[in-house]
Amino acid sequence: INSDEIGDGASWITTSLICFLIVPILFYIEINIGINFKFYITIVFPLLLIFSIILLRIIKYLLLKKYMN
Repeated sequence: INSDEIGDGASWITTSLICFLIVPILFYIEINIGINFKFYITIVFPLLLIFSIILLRIIKYLLLKKYMN
């Protein structure tokens, strides 16, 4: 198996982890603390983007490592 045959597995796993872990935490913070929109634009969205890219690379590496052996 080469890297082209892995497909979209890493992106599915990354999206699922972010949706099931990070988004509920943000909802909890929003309901209990109440964060303004400027905080989301300047802090939360860039952190989600960076976290997604890093997590995607890690998961793709782990999938390649698992299926290349």
